Amino acid sequence: MDLVCLADSTTILKPVYPMDVPPGFPIRVDETARTATVAAGVPQRILLDYLAAYKTPAAPLGYSLAAFSFYIDQTIGGAVATGTHGSTLQHGSTSNQVTRIELALANGTLAAITPDSHPHLWRAVQISVGRLGVITELDIRIVPQRMLTRTIETQSFAEAIASVEAVAAAHGAALAANASDAEMSNRYMADGKGSLMSCRMWAWTSVFVAGLTNSLGSNATLMQRQAIVTEDKTTNKQTSDQFPDDQYELSVPLHHAGACLRKVMAAIQDSNLAGGFVLPNLIRFVSGEGAYLANTHGGPRVFVNLEDDLSGNTGRPNARFQEVVRIFRQECGARLHWGKAGWPQWGACFDGSREYPDSWCHFGCAVQELDPKGKFRSLAEVWAWRATRNGSDAAFASCCDADGFSAEVCCGAATIAAAPPVQFNFLSASESATQALAGILAQERIAGDCYCLLGVVGAGKSAFSRAFVRAAAGDEDLPVPSPTYLLQSIYDELD
Repeated sequence: MDLVCLADSTTILKPVYPMDVPPGFPIRVDETARTATVAAGVPQRILLDYLAAYKTPAAPLGYSLAAFSFYIDQTIGGAVATGTHGSTLQHGSTSNQVTRIELALANGTLAAITPDSHPHLWRAVQISVGRLGVITELDIRIVPQRMLTRTIETQSFAEAIASVEAVAAAHGAALAANASDAEMSNRYMADGKGSLMSCRMWAWTSVFVAGLTNSLGSNATLMQRQAIVTEDKTTNKQTSDQFPDDQYELSVPLHHAGACLRKVMAAIQDSNLAGGFVLPNLIRFVSGEGAYLANTHGGPRVFVNLEDDLSGNTGRPNARFQEVVRIFRQECGARLHWGKAGWPQWGACFDGSREYPDSWCHFGCAVQELDPKGKFRSLAEVWAWRATRNGSDAAFASCCDADGFSAEVCCGAATIAAAPPVQFNFLSASESATQALAGILAQERIAGDCYCLLGVVGAGKSAFSRAFVRAAAGDEDLPVPSPTYLLQSIYDELD
C-alpha cells in the first residue's frame, strides 16, 4: 500500500495522463469507466481542481464530480465515510457516487469492496463513520465538466419554505407518474437549477448579504467547478484560525420539511431566537440512498445547515441556537449528520434501531463480520445492537448471514432498551419540586438507564442532576457540578 502525503489543500497537482502516471500517484483517471481512483487523504479541493484541469478530446472542459459539497477542504475519504453532500436529487451524497472502497481492516488486511463483490458489505462501507476500518483508496464516478447557469434570487424565510414545499410537491407528482430518474431530475430541481439553495433565515445583516452577493457575482454561465458554490480557502482558514464555529446539520424527510420549517419559523418569531444566529443557514436537497447509515436512507431529505458562531467566540452557551436544534431534533424528528456537530449532546440517548429502523441491524452485522472485537469502536456509546429470538435475548452474531440481519430468525431490539418507553409529563413549579422528582427517579434507577437533560439556561438541569446524584449516593453534601460543560463525571459513591 502506497501512502501519499499532501501538505494541505493549497497543493496543486498538474494533470498526469495514463501513459505518464508514476507509481503511487494519488489520482488516476479512467476515461473509459468514467471513474477516478483517489487516495483517501486527498482533499476534495485538490481532486476537483485536478479533474477540472484534466482536459482531453473526450472532455475538452475537463472533468468534475457530478455533485459536491460546499466545504471542500475535507479529505475525500472523510467525505465518503460521513456521507458529505452537496444539493442534488439525482446523484445523492459523495458516498453515493463511489463505486469501490478499499479499507484497512481490524485484522491488518486490505479489503476492496464493490456493489457486485459484496452487496451487503457495500451498503455498510459506503457510509461507515470509521466503524468498519480505515478507508485507504476509492473509485468515484466522474462526469465531463459542463457549463451551468447560476442565478441568485433573494427570498424571505416564508418564500423559501414555499419553495421547499414546491419541490416536495413536484417530487411526489413525479413519483406518482412513475417518472424515470432523468425525468424526475428535470422536474424537481436536482442539479441545473438550485444546486445550492441559500436562504436568508434569521440574523443576516445587510453587510453580510452584500458581501455574499459580491462573492457569488451576478447571474452568469460558468464551468461546473466555478458555478457550484464552495467555500474559498481564505475564508476557511480565517474561520478556522480566528472565528471558530460549530456546524450542525439536521435532515428531515422531504415531504415533511415544509411543516417542520414553519414550526421553526414560528418558534423563532414567538420566542425571539434570532439572536442565536449570525451567519446564513443553508437548505439543501439530497436524494434517497441505499447505504445503511445514509442520512437519506428511506427517501429524499431536506438538510438544514445551522452555524453556531457565538459559543466559541464568546465562551458562553448559545441557548437560543440550541433551542432551534432541539425543535429540529425532538419535534421534527431530524437526523444528525454523522460528520458535524451535535454529538454527543444531541445524540446522548441515540437509538439506531429507532432512527434507522430498516438498516441499523444490517450495519451491525457488517460490524460483526469486519470488526468483531471492536477495534474501531469509538468512545461514544452509539454502536450497540441487540436481538431477540422467540422472545428471548439472542447473540447478535447468530442473527447475521451473508445478506445482513436475518429478520426471519431474529427480531432487532431497541439499542438502549428492548421495551417501549413509558412516557409522562411532569410540570415542575419550583426548584424543590424538580429536586423531589429527581430523588424519586434516582431510587428507581437501574443499570444502563440514560437521562437526557434538555432545556434553556435556568430550566433546572443542574438542580435536577445535583438532586439525582445526591439521592443515588445517599449524600446530601456531595459536590455535583453543572453537567452542561462536562463530557463525563464519574461518581464512585454510587453503587
